[in-house]
Amino acid sequence: MKNRWFFLHGTTTPLSIPSSIPGVEKIVFQPFDVFLHTYHPPSGHSVQEPIRQLWVWELLQSPGLSAAHSWKSVVPGYICPGPGGLQGRHLVVTDRGEPAWVTGSTRYRRYKDNKAGETVVRALYLVEQTSLG
Repeated sequence: MKNRWFFLHGTTTPLSIPSSIPGVEKIVFQPFDVFLHTYHPPSGHSVQEPIRQLWVWELLQSPGLSAAHSWKSVVPGYICPGPGGLQGRHLVVTDRGEPAWVTGSTRYRRYKDNKAGETVVRALYLVEQTSLG
């Protein structure tokens, strides 16, 4: 199943939220779009691998208010609450560093958890992508 995702690479600090990036307000996000930010901590940090941050554009749960969406910080393995075609799908990051929505059975067959508790890919999935920056 195709999905839209956006990414930003190369900074040395985490993002508070994707909306803080200049120019991002021009993009019309769709429910369950994924934003992936990777960064390398400043030199001297013990982590050599890039650090990943994930967000999903999700409906705010506000009874009685009109529908509004916002970025929700998530981790690999997050299950899409729906509604829609992605409902019940699990968010994973492929070995190429790309997010993908997969079924629960696919996640458990082709992905495993590493020591840090993150889901690691065992297969490659194609996604539609858009680059920022």
